[in-house]
Amino acid sequence: MTDYDLYINALIAVRGVGPHTAKLLVNEAGDAKSVFSMSRAEMNAIVGIGDKTYEYITTQKNEVIEEAKREQDYMNKHAIRQINYTDAAFPLRFNAMLDGPLAIFVKGEGSLQPHKSLSVVGTRKATDEGKQICTEIVGTLARRFPDLTIVSGLAYGIDITAHRAALTNNVPTIAVLAHGLDHIYPAAHKNEAALMMENGALLTEYRVGTPMERKQFVSRNRLIAALTDATLVVESSENGGSMLTMRYAASYSREIMAVPGSPLSESFRGCNWAIKTGFAKMVENADDVAAVMNWENDNEIEKRDNIIEMEQREPLDESEQLLWDVLQTEKDGLTASMLSAKMQMPVRNVNAILFDLEMKERVKAMPGNNYKAI
Repeated sequence: MTDYDLYINALIAVRGVGPHTAKLLVNEAGDAKSVFSMSRAEMNAIVGIGDKTYEYITTQKNEVIEEAKREQDYMNKHAIRQINYTDAAFPLRFNAMLDGPLAIFVKGEGSLQPHKSLSVVGTRKATDEGKQICTEIVGTLARRFPDLTIVSGLAYGIDITAHRAALTNNVPTIAVLAHGLDHIYPAAHKNEAALMMENGALLTEYRVGTPMERKQFVSRNRLIAALTDATLVVESSENGGSMLTMRYAASYSREIMAVPGSPLSESFRGCNWAIKTGFAKMVENADDVAAVMNWENDNEIEKRDNIIEMEQREPLDESEQLLWDVLQTEKDGLTASMLSAKMQMPVRNVNAILFDLEMKERVKAMPGNNYKAI
């Protein structure tokens, strides 16, 4: 971690200073460290900043910097990444938020800028019908669009059902949490959390050690809505937390979809209301979701672009084509020695061809001296 990370972390810890105010200060000071040495007059000169902010920062300065140092040590030991709002890795979709976080904390290496993304939320007290619908929609979408990422909140009910469907069908899934990454809530979902870190991520705006409070679950809903291109509510009552996620999604100009249910079912009344009022588009299956998002056409455009790219590449000679064809049949790649045996060709000749193919961007060298076709 850098000094910049340390002072951003410390700034987050200052009680009484929210992310919007903190960003104003950092932007004016030029970096996070300089915020802590700004004079009262310098702060008062910033529109929207007053004496209280100066008092909050100066009285808590030593305390929060020491806290940040301890947190850095913990994050280094537990592979937690801090991604600041000024970093290139910060999710672009969060830029639509006026109340976006100063930094996020992440475990897992999954992309936070997925090509196709969908938030799937719903009641914690999901019915068997709701769980089945959720599993079928997410599972079918995952099989049809392997570049899809599913985002939810790891809670009981619809959230964990969506995560499990994504994991079962081998697409990344991201859990947005309402607490620090020093623990998992609910603890019953620790196994799923561990699995999603392999291809997806756990994400939060809360520092290590932040205790859970009800308001934080409300606040994290805005990140769930902002992180994706659309929100799907599978099952929700009129007063459910998912309705708030839906409203956040609308404020960020995201697509909103809802699954209808029986008018006699309390757990679907929120979805039915959203559909009836035109707040959400009605979807009953994966085909409907794909149609709303225009994902089928998106895939066709991607295929066309790939074909054009292939056609524009430098052509291969006969020996290069033969070797490249062999590599295409091996998903995990082959070493030069393996290729030599398969093609009954001296290793030195194979190495020469591999070099030419690398120059033409048709093969990629992998760990273990393996080569894979591109």
